[in-house]
Amino acid sequence: MRKNWKGKDRIQDSGQTKAGLRIRDSGFRGAEIRIAEWGSGMHGHKDLVVWQKAMDLVIAVYQLTKSFPKSEVYGLASQIQRAAVSVPSNIAEGHGLKQTQAYARHLAIANGSLTELETQLEIARRLGYLTVDNESVINQAGEVGRMLAGLRRSLQARIQDSGFGTQGQAG
Repeated sequence: MRKNWKGKDRIQDSGQTKAGLRIRDSGFRGAEIRIAEWGSGMHGHKDLVVWQKAMDLVIAVYQLTKSFPKSEVYGLASQIQRAAVSVPSNIAEGHGLKQTQAYARHLAIANGSLTELETQLEIARRLGYLTVDNESVINQAGEVGRMLAGLRRSLQARIQDSGFGTQGQAG
C-alpha cells in the first residue's frame, strides 16, 4: 500500500475480486471509484467502472436527444451526442496506449468533453428540451465527472510517486 505525502494510506484494498482482478478503492469520497491494480491482470478499459458509467451516460444521452425537436437533429442534439461519445472513447484510448502520461492526458481530454456535455445539457434545459423525467442525465454526467476526477488524482499521484514519466505502464 502506498502512502500519500502525509504518510497516510492513499489507496485501500477493498478485498473484492472480479474474474481474478484485484480491485482497490481509491478512497475518493462521494463516488465509488475503483481502479484495478496495474500489473495485476487487468483485462482492459472495459474493467474500469468510470468507463462503464460513461458508456451508460452515452446511452442515456442518445435516448434523451431522440425527444429533441427535429430542428436540432444536426445542431444541439448532434453536439451533445458527440461530446458524450468522446468521454468513454478517450478513457479507452488513453488506457490502451499503456503509457501513464498519455493516459493522464486522455483522461483530461475526457474531462473536457464531459464539461462540454454538461454545458450543452444546461443549454438544452434552458431551451426547454429537458423534462423533470430526463434531467437525471445531468446527475449521471456529474457522477462520471467525480469518478474521472478521482481517477485522475490517483493517476497523478502514481506518476509523482513512481517517477514513471512517459514510459510508465498504464494497464
